Amino acid sequence: MNSASADSVARVERLFRRAERAIKRAERLTQALPTAAVNQLRYAGRHLLQADSDTSGEALRKAANHCVRAWYDAFDAILLRQLEVIANFEEEGFPRDAILHYYPDYEAELPLIKRAQDLFRGTPPTQALTVERMVDRLRMAKRLSKIVAHLRMTTQELRKTYQERSEREFEQQENARIRRDCISFLATLAGCLIGIFGILLTAESWLAICVSLLLVGVAILLAIIILRALR
Repeated sequence: MNSASADSVARVERLFRRAERAIKRAERLTQALPTAAVNQLRYAGRHLLQADSDTSGEALRKAANHCVRAWYDAFDAILLRQLEVIANFEEEGFPRDAILHYYPDYEAELPLIKRAQDLFRGTPPTQALTVERMVDRLRMAKRLSKIVAHLRMTTQELRKTYQERSEREFEQQENARIRRDCISFLATLAGCLIGIFGILLTAESWLAICVSLLLVGVAILLAIIILRALR
């Protein structure tokens, strides 16, 4: 093997390992194997097996291209997963001012998110797999990773805030219901006591009057105790 071939093999090896790391990263993030990227590495391995008998270097060139394609496909899987998390966050429907309270830079990140989304809208144009595009994909994935981390923390804070608010509202509604029930009970009790009071008064005896006054006093005392407990 001449020095040129050795350099080509070393380059393919570097590209292969780079693609392999990207695939492992995508698998950790998405909890699934990026099949398209794995297939590209499989094709690269097939061309590498043909490299010894290929004096033109075409097999090594194809192997390198498949490694680069595998790297792209792995990062596409990463970007798609990140965009999915962002889309899920948007679907939560949190008010924008509430989001900005916990994540003030969110609006400044929206152009990057849109640019990432545009990569997967419709049929993407055929472009050469250049180093510049690889670096752009890598930087985009790193920035989106930070955005996703911020959004996850923001989601936790917002859910906690809304849960506490819901619990307070439920408690207020429950207290209001109890007040209504107690007022209704007191009104019913007052009506009954007034009726009893009227009946006892017709008895025209001091004992009946004292009992009537005692019942009225008990009713008033009971009403005061209940109303104080509801404050």
